[in-house]
Amino acid sequence: MAHALGSRITFMIISFVKRFFAKCPHARPLVVLSIGILATWKKEFLRLQVEDIPLYDFYSVKADN
Repeated sequence: MAHALGSRITFMIISFVKRFFAKCPHARPLVVLSIGILATWKKEFLRLQVEDIPLYDFYSVKADN
């Protein structure tokens, strides 16, 4: 999937995942992002106050964690 800044892809994916969790609460979808847009996604998660979807940043986590 391409991600163009300002295209609201982040919002659409978050909305989709929220609906998906509502239908399949035990599922664990995976969205893989490039490091270049990860900061944008983190800001969107904070701005949209997304608390019920876990966001794991494997770029900034040490391997032993």
